[in-house]
Amino acid sequence: MTLFTSTTNSGIPTNHSAQSLADGWPSSTMVSHAAYITCDVLPGKGGRLHYLSTEWGAYAVDNSFIAAGTLVKPILRQGNTWLVAALNQTPPQQVA
Repeated sequence: MTLFTSTTNSGIPTNHSAQSLADGWPSSTMVSHAAYITCDVLPGKGGRLHYLSTEWGAYAVDNSFIAAGTLVKPILRQGNTWLVAALNQTPPQQVA
């Protein structure tokens, strides 16, 4: 089980399992900017995410496969890795 740690407003670290985040994470704590997967997210292994002009590590909130090009919603960051939820859309093609 993947655990993610967040800090409460009082500075107390709290551990969350990926499934508990998927089941009831408060929407007010979710990031509102869209992002997309650049390298497939594999169950249990993760992938890569493009978000805020930067490449990050990514894991699916439900430990599922997410294909490259899929739009996702970043939910929680731990270090250089984001927990993400798929939005089932593909980003617009970039012009070189």
